Amino acid sequence: EVGPAEAPSSAQGAAPSSSAPSSSTRVGAKGRGAAAGPGDGGGRGRGSGGRPGGVDAASPASVASSSGAHQVTIVFGGGQVDVSRVRAGQLVWRNKDNALEARLRASFESLSSADMRRSGVTASVIGQLGTPLTLVLRDGEGRQASASTSLALAPASSRPMAAADLEKGVGSVLDAGLPPQHPLPAEAASALGVAAGSGTLALAGPLDTSGLALDQGLFLPASEVKAVRRAAAEALLAARRSRTKAQGLADAPVLPAMLAEIAARSAGSSSSSSSPQADSGEGAPKAKGGRKQGGTGSLGAAASLRVLCRSPAQVAAALEVPWLQEVVLDFLEVQGLKEAVRQVQGAGRVAVVATPRVLKPDEERLVHFYLRLRADALLLRSAGLMQQLAQLGGAGATLHGLTAPDGSPLAVPRLQGDFSLNAANALTADVLLGPRGPLERLAPTHDLSAAQICGMARALGGAAQSAATSRAATSLEAILHHHLPIFHTEHCVFCRFLSDGNSYKDCGHPCEKHTVHLRDTQGADHLVLADMGCRNTVFNAQAQSGAFFASDMLRAGITAFRVELVDEPAHVVGPLLQGYRDVLDGSRTPGDLWSWLRTLPDANGRAHGVSPGSLGAGATRTDRPRESMKPTAAALKAAQQAGGSGAPHAAAGKR
Repeated sequence: EVGPAEAPSSAQGAAPSSSAPSSSTRVGAKGRGAAAGPGDGGGRGRGSGGRPGGVDAASPASVASSSGAHQVTIVFGGGQVDVSRVRAGQLVWRNKDNALEARLRASFESLSSADMRRSGVTASVIGQLGTPLTLVLRDGEGRQASASTSLALAPASSRPMAAADLEKGVGSVLDAGLPPQHPLPAEAASALGVAAGSGTLALAGPLDTSGLALDQGLFLPASEVKAVRRAAAEALLAARRSRTKAQGLADAPVLPAMLAEIAARSAGSSSSSSSPQADSGEGAPKAKGGRKQGGTGSLGAAASLRVLCRSPAQVAAALEVPWLQEVVLDFLEVQGLKEAVRQVQGAGRVAVVATPRVLKPDEERLVHFYLRLRADALLLRSAGLMQQLAQLGGAGATLHGLTAPDGSPLAVPRLQGDFSLNAANALTADVLLGPRGPLERLAPTHDLSAAQICGMARALGGAAQSAATSRAATSLEAILHHHLPIFHTEHCVFCRFLSDGNSYKDCGHPCEKHTVHLRDTQGADHLVLADMGCRNTVFNAQAQSGAFFASDMLRAGITAFRVELVDEPAHVVGPLLQGYRDVLDGSRTPGDLWSWLRTLPDANGRAHGVSPGSLGAGATRTDRPRESMKPTAAALKAAQQAGGSGAPHAAAGKR
């Protein structure tokens, strides 16, 4: 840290002390209000620094010390440092050290290209007087090959054969001199430093001669040793070429059997009502007058709709909707979250709290914060947090040693999974959902189209059972309306543009007082929100709606739906929820709702329209058949080995 009396100057001629770093070291200064160097994560332009000519310190150890216990003088050459930009209190940091880079580079660059292409092989010899000598080779993947000499081991007339003679004859590269398995063009081989016949089988460890009766005074011509080495190496290379894919793979497709197992498990779990909501009736809340929140007829009777709110004003507006029974709270910057949970629960509604998408190793304390909120359920967006809560015992487990502010013991609430868990098929959903997994409800990944979401529901037994009892109805949740999170970053826009600070410690938390949009070249305003870890998420200005696909999802067995708010004004919350509810129960056409959604304003009063987004991808795009795709390198290699040199060109033509 630059002190009042230690500000660096551009003085020249100072002799470097014995504690000076290498001339390649580069340092610079930054601090509040200072111009930071590129790449520091919070810079405002180029910093002030350069390569020091010397460091004058009390001891070499003080150069790397951050305790501030020693005074350090850094001497730069003339013109390297703009002294007017260096002030007391700024930090000095090192962003390049060639000595360190050289040590790291030496750990891998010391190996030649040929060495990096070789694989280790163990070798052993077996034989006794009157029998051929057998050389056995084994590679690291368990493949084995052997070869025997054409001549038998004979008694030596003078000096008998020793282990050193065999090691010299076998050599360190077993396939040296053999034609390469996959010959490279001369130009490529030269560029990689691979000599012709350099070999790929390297002897790992000493030659094992324990199976050879050297005490019998044996003799064998050196040419026989070299010949058996070549024959064994060729046999091992042939074995490696014949086993080009992982062993133990099933010969027949296994997916149909796995899906059948999931369907059977889904039938069993639905009959026992695996979801707590199926028992409590929360999945089909009633409106005033006793009418269920769903549609008329068998499809929409059990449909439920909940809303995700990101501001206190949206929460207050949602609680004005009389039939709404469940509110998800997603306050990325958690100011007011505790009060919102109490507000929702005080209104007799179910309060669900959404957790961050990322929890770093030093952020485990946030888990305790979310548990102390005592929400009715947690909407999990991190697989790590899901695993942590599952290890604590899962939903309903009492946490020993962790108490609420009133001293009562805390318990793990019901657990639900969001889109960021990337459940893209029934296999993943089956692992995450009960009874196998810790989750009672799961929203599929945003990458899926509506048709693919319906396919997942059918695989979970949604279409084969009644809508009220199927596993798809009690477990899968389709997001009918939301603004897609299109960017997630560590860089904090609020700190960068609305503060002179460098972190949450000195930024003043402008994210709690201001709303930020990024306006693109088309004039669309994309909302930016910050979470507890100062990470920013950018949401697409245009909403994505599944209004036209709601009936398909109902027919597939899905009855749990969600509407997500981003920066919609409070006065549109009620009409928006009512519009989707009317589409679900059939009293309003999707086209009529769509026309109204196109006029919805954001917080700036600007309307950005609506689109089907990824949900409508199935209407215009289908999965490409395997035969139409460009062949992989492995497929070309297999075709070359099977059909000769002409096959790869024919296969490559199918594009």
